[in-house]
Parts: sequence; structure tokens; C-alpha cells
Amino acid sequence: MPDFEYDETTGLVMRFERMLAEDRQEYFDIDELEIIIDYYYASEELKKALKVADYGSEIFPSSEVFPIRKAQIYMDLGRIDESRRVLKKAAQIDPDNPDVLYLHAEIHSKTGNHQLAIQYLKRLTQLYPEDTEALTFLAGEYAVVSNYQQAISIYRQLIDEFPEDHFILHNLVTCYDEMGDQEEAIKLLNNIIDRVPYNEVAWHNLGNMYAKMGNYEKAIWAYEYSILIDENYIAPYYDLGYTYETVGDYEKAIEIYNQALEIDIFTAHSYLCLGRCYEALNSNKKALFYYKKALEEDENNPAIHAALIKFYSDKDYNRKALLTHVERLLELEPSAESKLLAAKILFAHRFDVEAMKLTKELMAQRKHDKELLLYFTRVLIGTSRFKMAIKILRFLTTMHPDDIHVRIVLTAVYMINDNNASAKIHFRKVRKLSSYSLDDLVVLFDQFLNTDDLSEWMFYVNMGL
Repeated sequence: MPDFEYDETTGLVMRFERMLAEDRQEYFDIDELEIIIDYYYASEELKKALKVADYGSEIFPSSEVFPIRKAQIYMDLGRIDESRRVLKKAAQIDPDNPDVLYLHAEIHSKTGNHQLAIQYLKRLTQLYPEDTEALTFLAGEYAVVSNYQQAISIYRQLIDEFPEDHFILHNLVTCYDEMGDQEEAIKLLNNIIDRVPYNEVAWHNLGNMYAKMGNYEKAIWAYEYSILIDENYIAPYYDLGYTYETVGDYEKAIEIYNQALEIDIFTAHSYLCLGRCYEALNSNKKALFYYKKALEEDENNPAIHAALIKFYSDKDYNRKALLTHVERLLELEPSAESKLLAAKILFAHRFDVEAMKLTKELMAQRKHDKELLLYFTRVLIGTSRFKMAIKILRFLTTMHPDDIHVRIVLTAVYMINDNNASAKIHFRKVRKLSSYSLDDLVVLFDQFLNTDDLSEWMFYVNMGL
């Protein structure tokens, strides 16, 4: 038996497309044009949907329907200015139309004007207090501007009415978490569980809150209960596995991640977790096997490349592979954090040219990391560029005036340059911070120049304080 609604929609679409092909006008009522727009939306043919809305505006110029639909389409196409322009026309026709107010809020939210979005949403929820979508949007905007109390007030109102709404519940718990009030989140979740005992998302979030508080035993209990309720709900498997990693039970974590592999269609993350566990157990062949499996599944995942960088760096072999993954990580995620990680590892493995390039980029972005700049000065010292090394070290003393590592290196560089007056000034600071003698300083500076991993050198220096 044919689907009547489908046939009616298809007929309307064919009529409209035939009209366009024959370059003529034909009458469609507002409802019919909206059906055609919805059809193109469902088919992700937004430009065709826009043509229908344009046609509707021509034959129904006094209707707010089509400017509203055009504003939505323009926004979905990323044409915010055009969306804003046609929305003004809709607002002139019906300023308190809920769709007009909602779209104004969406535009302001997308362009980072969250306070203006809040004003439109407050107006909308005053006029239409039962509009749960608008209330949820308003709570989300309050959360974006860190007004968590207001967000919580709205989310609590909504969760009382919809205790099984996972989206609202997650956002409410996130607000408590951002405020550092995990205890209140636990009270809320226990209340939800009392009302809806088999709410797997509530149990999962309960586990997250216990884990945040360091109560790993209860976190494991909550995650296991979430899995018991719905064994196909994947999120608690990963959090349960990670909790076992946190407490050092890697064998149990491996068991959980293998269970996740059986139900998760996105297996790259499971392989990544398994690689991490086997690496912690010093089963390096198995670790590398699973890291490579993860890479086969998702070659564009920065986390996998970061894990392989750490693996190759810690094991100190396959320098070519290390450099390959560093370059790929920076292609996928050229953030300051990725550059910082990459530069430190490259310096530690004596890829000085590549590391210095990244360091200069970070310095241009005013990203100043002490360990990274110490690596940089070490290269400068090794190539006799002492003036630049001193300039960077003096800058570090302004950032870290009581840092023993910087003072040791700066004292030694001044000594190399026969600037004994400056060396004495900084050595006096070394003596205030430690009991190291001048002979000790010479030994420590030699280690600074020759130790691959400066984090190990800094740890060694700290041990002698």
C-alpha cells in the first residue's frame, strides 16, 4: 500500500520543479510550500529549499513564514549576515513570533554575542513559558557565560518535568562539575535514580562524579551498574576502563576495553586504550600492535599520533617514525599545546632544527614554557650564540625569579663568557635557593648540556635541594 504522505510530498516537489523547468508561475499555498521546503531540508538540498522560500516570499509578501524559513536556511548555509537581514523583515511583520525570537538568539549565539542571545531567549520564555526547547537553549547560554546558578535553576526545572531526558541531565551535571560541586551533583543523581532506577545515563554520570572526587571504588560500582542496565551503552565502558587504569589495574582495564570492542563500531579508541594499557605493563610489542591497529582505523586522530610519539620517545628507538608522527600531529592539530609537546620531544631527541622552528612559532604567539625555552637556550649555547641565550634566560628570570634551574644555567653562561660580575649576582641567588657549591654548578651545567630529557635533569637538580 503506497504511503500517502510520501506520494503527496513527491507530487508537490515534482510540480514545483516542473514549474521552474518551464519558467512559469503556479499557485501553491503556504502549507504546500512548507512541505516542499521540508522535503529539501530532509534531502540536505538547502539551495533548493531557499528557492522555494524565495518563491513563497514573492507570492505571499505579507507572510512572516518565508522570511523565517529563509533566515534559517541562510544560517545553516553559514551566511549569517543574510540570515540577519531577512530576519529583520520577519520581525517587522511579527516581532514576537517565537521562531523570530529563537533565530535572533541562534544568530547571536553563533557570533559569540551570548548576552544578546540571552535577552532574546528571556523574552521568548516569558511569552511562551512552556517552550522547553527555548528554556534548554537559555540554560545553555547561561552556562556558556559561566552563569551556572541560572543555568542550574532552569535545568532543575526541566529535569523535574523530564527526569529521563539524558541531554538535560548531562548538562545539569556538567554545570555542577564546572562549579566544583560534585557533592551536589551526586545528590541530584541519586534523586534521579530514586525516581528512575534504570536510568543508565544517571548511573554513568554518578560514576563520573565519584571518579572526580577520587572515590574510585564507588565510581566502578556506578559504571558497572550503568553497563548492567544497558550493555550496549558504550560510554561507561571507557570510563570504567580508565578508572581501572587510574588505580593501576591494567589487566582489568584491558578486559573492559576488550568488551567495548565487541559493541563499539568505532574501534580506534578501544585499540588506543588497549595500547596504553599494554605500554603501562611494559608489553611493548602488544602496545605497538594496538596503536597501529588504532591508526589503521582512524589515521586522522591526533590522540593516536600523540600516543605513538610518546611511545617512540619513551622507548628511544625508530627516530624516523617519531618524526613522522610529530609532523602528522602538527598537520592535524596545529595548536600551541601540540607544538609544545612536539618541540620538547624533538629537542629531547636532538631534532634541533625542527624543534627550534616550533619554538620560534610559540614565542611569536607569546607561549612561553620554561622547559621548552631551556631546550632552546641549550641549542644556542651549543652553537655559541651566547647573547641570544642570555637574553632568553634573563627573560625567564622575570617569569620565574626564584627558579633554581634557570639561575644555574644563566650563572654558567655568564662564566663561559667571562662576565664574572653577572655570574656572581646569579650564583648568589643559586646559593639562596640551594646549598649547591660552584663545583656542583659546573657538574650540573655539564649534565644540562648532555642530558637528552631536561625534565629528568630538572628532577635531578630538585633532588639535591
